[in-house]
Amino acid sequence: MASLLDEACDFLECCRAEGGRALVHCVAGRSRSAAVVTAYVMRCKRCSLAEAFALVKERRPSVSPNEGFWRQLEGEERRLFGDCIGPLAGSQPAAPRVAGADPRGTGQLHNEVAE
Repeated sequence: MASLLDEACDFLECCRAEGGRALVHCVAGRSRSAAVVTAYVMRCKRCSLAEAFALVKERRPSVSPNEGFWRQLEGEERRLFGDCIGPLAGSQPAAPRVAGADPRGTGQLHNEVAE
């Protein structure tokens, strides 16, 4: 997934730089898309995994990356910053499973995150 994260984040940054928008979605809109957006937030905001995930979760409460994606996000954090840098370094912030999707949760996450 690391190479796909690079490609997705580059695409999102290109959209932002050109003043555009992008919708990031997967089958359920909870795991894969959440991982991509969390990785993008870590890169563009230069923030920890915990901080990036908190921001994404605030905008779309139903997100819950699966364990495999979470491990890859931890790897991405180490790759970007050399180690886990957040206040919850070495541990996963709470990512409870939330029943049902939040249809209002997509909002304008990309624009608000990138600014």
